[in-house]
This record gives sequence, C-alpha cells and structure tokens, in this order.
Amino acid sequence: MRTDPRAACANAEERFIWAFVHDAICHPLMAITNWSRLSVRFHDWTSWRAWPRVVPAAADPVMPLPSRHHGPLEVRSLGPGIYAVRHPAINHTLHTYAKDGIEAVEIAERWFDSLAEVGIHPDGLR
Repeated sequence: MRTDPRAACANAEERFIWAFVHDAICHPLMAITNWSRLSVRFHDWTSWRAWPRVVPAAADPVMPLPSRHHGPLEVRSLGPGIYAVRHPAINHTLHTYAKDGIEAVEIAERWFDSLAEVGIHPDGLR
C-alpha cells in the first residue's frame, strides 16, 4: 500500500522517475543490506530527488529597537505578524502578535511595566 508523501510534509512536486527509483530500489536495498549507512543515505537522497521540499528561510536578524523605559529591546520576527521581544537586562522574552516590530515593542513595554508593578524585576531597571 502506497501513501501520499505530500500529506505529511510540504513537498513542492513529485518526480515520478525518482519516485520509482526510490520505491523500487531503495526500500528493498535497505532491507537487503540491513539498513546500512550507505543504503539509508541513498534512500534519503532519492527521497529528496523524488519529492523536493521547500527549504525554510533563515531567521530574521535581531533588531535592537529603543523603548521608553527599558533601553533597547531586542526584536526578532518569528513569522508573519509574530515577534519575540527580549529584555536584555532581566533575560525575559515576550512572544506577541503585532503588525510590525514597533508595535511589538509597545506591547512588550506594557508587559515589562506590569512586571515592574508587581515586583518581578527591580525598579532600578527603569
């Protein structure tokens, strides 16, 4: 029974000749050679050739953005509309939804101010 490999991962296309080589040669070869390192590597290579995958983009660099009370906060985009804002002095990161990095800093400032109000971090950081 053959299952669709595109159901489990984000394959860009299916190349039928490589898929045939993968299914007809690599799987029996792995069983015959008792899953030797070479046969598993050949299996992975033909799998990549048969069903090319979309390579994820590199993570966006950290942007230091100024804040009103807390000095520069480190902002990293994790995806469309998702940001991680790190407070360098207290080693705390806030993950939030925002339209851009500046809005993420504003949300993080409110969060860090609320931490100061309840005494989570010392007031000397202001």
